[in-house]
Amino acid sequence: MRKVKFSQKRLTKEIMQEAKVLQMHMGAAEIMAGRVSASLTKWADGREMTQHELDQKVARELKKYNPDLAYLYQHRGRMI
Repeated sequence: MRKVKFSQKRLTKEIMQEAKVLQMHMGAAEIMAGRVSASLTKWADGREMTQHELDQKVARELKKYNPDLAYLYQHRGRMI
């Protein structure tokens, strides 16, 4: 498996893109994206991970705030 490097900026952008698909209020989406990316920044610090591991962790964190957004994020790029 290929290892990936965590990017807080990229993660925030990806979450915001998926929130737009759900037509969420952008203010609420920004708050969620900020909290999730901050949490993941702590978790990922110095850690090697695969894209799958990162996606799973992001989905678990997003689920705390919005299960629909978590599902959409976890299955992005696939037909659902």
